[in-house]
Amino acid sequence: LGFAPWRLHARARAQEVLEACGTHRSDKSTAALVKLSSQEPLAHSILRENLKHFGARPEKWMETLRSMLWEIPGWAGMFHRMEVHTSEAPPDTRVRVADFCAVLSIFLRSSMDDMAAAAGLLDPSTETTLASLLSGPAALNKVHGDEAFQHPSGLAYLDQNMAQREKLEGEMESMLASAVLERGSTEECPRKRPHLQLITCIDERECSLRRHAEEASTEVETFGVAGFFDFPVKFSPVDGRETMILAPEGNRPDVTLVEEWTDENKAVRFNRWRAMIARLGLVWEHLSFSPIGSLALGLLCPFWLLELVLTCFFPTAKRYLLRSLSIEATRRPETDFKIPFTPARAAAGLAKVFKNIGLSRQDREFARIVVVFGHGSRTVNNPFGACYNCG
Repeated sequence: LGFAPWRLHARARAQEVLEACGTHRSDKSTAALVKLSSQEPLAHSILRENLKHFGARPEKWMETLRSMLWEIPGWAGMFHRMEVHTSEAPPDTRVRVADFCAVLSIFLRSSMDDMAAAAGLLDPSTETTLASLLSGPAALNKVHGDEAFQHPSGLAYLDQNMAQREKLEGEMESMLASAVLERGSTEECPRKRPHLQLITCIDERECSLRRHAEEASTEVETFGVAGFFDFPVKFSPVDGRETMILAPEGNRPDVTLVEEWTDENKAVRFNRWRAMIARLGLVWEHLSFSPIGSLALGLLCPFWLLELVLTCFFPTAKRYLLRSLSIEATRRPETDFKIPFTPARAAAGLAKVFKNIGLSRQDREFARIVVVFGHGSRTVNNPFGACYNCG
C-alpha cells in the first residue's frame, strides 16, 4: 500500500486485515476474525465504518458508493465483470466489487484525513471523524476580502491560491528585485510610446509569436489575454455545423453570432459541389466494402501507388496539393456576420480587458499600431487544453 504519509490509516487497516486473515494470528486478530465471520463480511464492515466516518446517512450509502465507483469507472467495471464472469478472473482468486469498494474507501478516508490534519481541522491522535467536522459550523479563515476570486481547481492550489497570495507576491518581488540588480541598474527609465502593441491569446501556442515579435524590435510590446477577449458568443456556422460556444468552458453566452453568405448564388453552387463530393465519398465507401466493388477499385492501382509515394516521401506537398484541389473545386464563397453586441457592451468588454493587462493606467498609452490577434483551435485527448475552448 505504499509509504505515503496519507496512507497511514490504510496501512494500519491493511495490517489488521492481514493479521485476521493470515496464518499467524494473535488473540486479538483471531477474535476479530471470529466476530467478522459471525456477523458480516469483512468488506461490508469496512464500508460501514468508513461511510459512517464520511458522515453519509444510511439511506444515502448506495448513492455514495455509486459516486465513488464512478470516479474510476474503468476499474469498477473491470472488477464487476470479473465477479460476474469468473472465468476472466485470475486463477484461484475470488473477485468481488464489494472488496474493491472497501479498499477504495480506505484510500479515500486516508487521503481526506491527512488533508484535514494538515489543515489543522483533525487531530490524528483523537477519534474525531469527518462526520463531526462536516456537521459542525463551518470555520472560515478570511485572511482577505477576495474569497470570490478563489480558483476552484485543485491543480491550481499552489500557484493560484488566494490564501497564499502574500507569500507568492513576496517571492515574486524578491525574484524581480534580484533580476533588476543583476542588470546593474535600478534607475527608472522613462517610458516611451511603443511603435507596435500585439495582443494575442494567453494560450501557450501563441507564446512563440509574442517572443519573436519582442525580439524583432525594442519598440514592440506584447500582451497575452484570454482568447475570447471578454466576448463570449455562440457561433452558428453557415456550412451546416452545429452551433458552438466560443469562450472558455463554463461560459453560457446569451448572444449568437450568425455567419451569413455574401453571395447567395455562389453559396448554392458551393453547396452543390459539397453534396456531390459527399456522394462520391459514400459511393467509394460502399464499393470498398463490396467484393465486386473492391475488385473495381483495385484496377486503380497506379493511382494508389502514386498516393502511397506522396504519403511516404512528400507528405507536406500532398497535404497542400489536396487542400488546393479542394479549394479550387468547391470555390468557397466569402462570408460575413453582424456584430451581436451593442457599442456600449463592446466598449465595456474591451475596457475590462485593457484594465486587466494594465493598459488603462495613466503612465501607459496605446501604441501607434495595435494588433489584436485571435486564433481557432481543435484539442483532442487533452481535457485541460480543451477547456480553453479558444476560437
